[in-house]
Amino acid sequence: MINLDDRIRSFKNLRGLINSRKLLGYKLNQLAKFNYEREGSTLFNLRDYHGFEFKTTNTNFIHLLTNETKSILIKWWSENNETLQNL
Repeated sequence: MINLDDRIRSFKNLRGLINSRKLLGYKLNQLAKFNYEREGSTLFNLRDYHGFEFKTTNTNFIHLLTNETKSILIKWWSENNETLQNL
């Protein structure tokens, strides 16, 4: 028999996994809409907490970064789905 504390913990874990899945799906959809086809039409800007910045309009770099990010998000989304299916 499962006690109430374990059920609450399981429910919170499940809710966290579902929220994570929704957020990953949203980010994947946003990334798929990203348009960087024309050279110079897109800017990648990275800034740290010190205010240091890295900026580029190099389409090849942005394309590589976008594809790598997409691969990571898909991997996390798949792992999340697998965890949810095994509950």
